[in-house]
Amino acid sequence: MKRLTIKSLVFTKLSILTSAIFITSIGTAHAYDAAKLQIDISGTQKNKYYLCMSSVGCIRMDFNKQFLPIDPIDVRYIFVANISTFRMSPQKLPQSCMVTVNANQKLVVKGNLKKAANDEMYIDNLHCAVS
Repeated sequence: MKRLTIKSLVFTKLSILTSAIFITSIGTAHAYDAAKLQIDISGTQKNKYYLCMSSVGCIRMDFNKQFLPIDPIDVRYIFVANISTFRMSPQKLPQSCMVTVNANQKLVVKGNLKKAANDEMYIDNLHCAVS
């Protein structure tokens, strides 16, 4: 019973944090100089996984092809978070993702969600583009 309660508390904290990040980001939607993030990740069960980025936070992967206003950023890391197991899988960044996104620019992150042999999730063929 204790284990279930602890997992429930962790999930609640994760949900509150994710909601706070999302609500904060929506508040910048009308900012003139906001940068934008668009994800285009294919794969199964995307509603269970989040794409997490430095200076942005975590965005649910089924948020595909919608724009999310973000502050200008230097992308330093990307990882996949699984909300059902609370696992976070770091993602090796290709050169295309080691970028700076300035005001009025859009960062598009593309790839295919896959499961590794150790049950960690990763984004295969990860590619980023700034326009």
